[in-house]
Amino acid sequence: ITGVEIDATPEATGKVIFGISLPSNPIGGGLTVVQDNLNGVLSHWLRLGTAEADPDGVINADLAKVIDKKIDDGRPSTGAVQVINTQCIASDGTYQSVVVNVEAVACLVQFELGS
Repeated sequence: ITGVEIDATPEATGKVIFGISLPSNPIGGGLTVVQDNLNGVLSHWLRLGTAEADPDGVINADLAKVIDKKIDDGRPSTGAVQVINTQCIASDGTYQSVVVNVEAVACLVQFELGS
């Protein structure tokens, strides 16, 4: 990953910033690696969001669904691609359409790094 400054104590120097101490993403926000338990799957995940702690998502549910279908199972709460925020998930467990729910525009997507 190019363009990332390595700092042993980024919190102390205030450098926990996408594009400086964390990789940024061309569509917005950036990427962090977290250990998380998503729907019973405890693993390391690559998180696409707006901040390191308590992030919001940067893509809408329609785009999250396209990505999920292309590289996983197309379901928001299973597999190696999952979303965290409930506004992106419809009552039947599928991705919420942005047309139906305009709040589903900030899906926090996580990609499993390995099991």
